[in-house]
Amino acid sequence: MDMKQPPPHSASGSRPIFRERLEARYGSPPDRAAAAREMTPAPGWAPLVEIALRAMWTTASPVDLSFGVKDKYGKLVFEQLRVTDELYTLLDQLEHLSASLCEVCGAPAAATETHGWIRTLCPSHRVTIEQAGEAFRAIYDEGYAALTP
Repeated sequence: MDMKQPPPHSASGSRPIFRERLEARYGSPPDRAAAAREMTPAPGWAPLVEIALRAMWTTASPVDLSFGVKDKYGKLVFEQLRVTDELYTLLDQLEHLSASLCEVCGAPAAATETHGWIRTLCPSHRVTIEQAGEAFRAIYDEGYAALTP
């Protein structure tokens, strides 16, 4: 994989849509979590990241809390953790849950390899992404569009 290539679900409009959704639902986060607004999970996993962010933003802690997020091997991965023990436990549970949810829509799913990537897809999105060929990112765009507040 070319390191300059965007993640397999990346789409031009995805970052603003996810950031706008977070701010519309929860308002601007505390300064300590400002960088978290730049995260862009696959659209079906966005609710899991929202749960993690909300838990972080409401945690009373004497230190600044932070984490990063990416997808790897068909699941959501929280990384660069600077969190409390309770938040660590929640993030671990969310990672495991993501491995059973469609990364496009959040429906029950299983890991599969498509277009050279391991993805977690429901049966419907597995078929549509395979059939879309090189235009498969448009399917993720539809998932991001469904996230609008």
